[in-house]
Amino acid sequence: MTKKRIDMMIRNRNKWIGSLLGVTALIALSSCSAQKDLIATQASNIDSLQTSMQQLVAERDNLLQYNEELLKENDRMQEQIAVLRANIEAQDELLEDKTDKAELVEEWQQETEAIVATFKDYGIDVMVEEGMIRLSVDEGLLFESGSAKINNRGQMLVDRIAEGIMQMRHAEIIVEGHTDSDPLIGPENNWDLSVERSMAVVERMIREHDVSAQKLMVAGKSKFDPVAKNTSEAMKALNRRVEFIIVPNVETLLQEVE
Repeated sequence: MTKKRIDMMIRNRNKWIGSLLGVTALIALSSCSAQKDLIATQASNIDSLQTSMQQLVAERDNLLQYNEELLKENDRMQEQIAVLRANIEAQDELLEDKTDKAELVEEWQQETEAIVATFKDYGIDVMVEEGMIRLSVDEGLLFESGSAKINNRGQMLVDRIAEGIMQMRHAEIIVEGHTDSDPLIGPENNWDLSVERSMAVVERMIREHDVSAQKLMVAGKSKFDPVAKNTSEAMKALNRRVEFIIVPNVETLLQEVE
């Protein structure tokens, strides 16, 4: 091989190596530029993600605060609802109590009207005053003059009165004996006679009709509660009487309401 040919081969090789180095350098430069672009893109993406994350955090904080306000408002509303329920329950109880009382008052009025009508049919003097029923029975219908023993006619009348009273669930009965101003002949006086007569009536009501003793009271007024002046026999006769005072038993009425 000639020297000229060898030189040519060397030059060709050097050209090839140069070309290869140039391509390699170009590739290297291209790769470096791509990496820079990639890094820039990633940095931009990171910035965007950070911005989005900050926005999400801010929205989360706003939502948490709004939720807290909603919870507080719910607590306030629950308290108001509890107060309203308590007021409604109290009003319902009050209305029920008033209704019960009204029903009992109506029942008492109905019983009063019924017993008044019944006793008027018996010829008994009946008065209704301030919620009370007052029955006034002449002495002669129950007793003989100066006696505390109930006569036959009086027994029938006391029995009818007891039957009427038994129909009144919430009643108390005061049986009062009254006399005129004439003094009695004997050891007894008008006080004794008025009390003994009322006692005789009460004992018969308990014994014959099982009227509760807790509903009955005995009283004697002697000559000290007249309905007329003791100036004539006719006036004195009006004062000799036994009264049945029927009053509502407030305690039992309240117990029933409760």
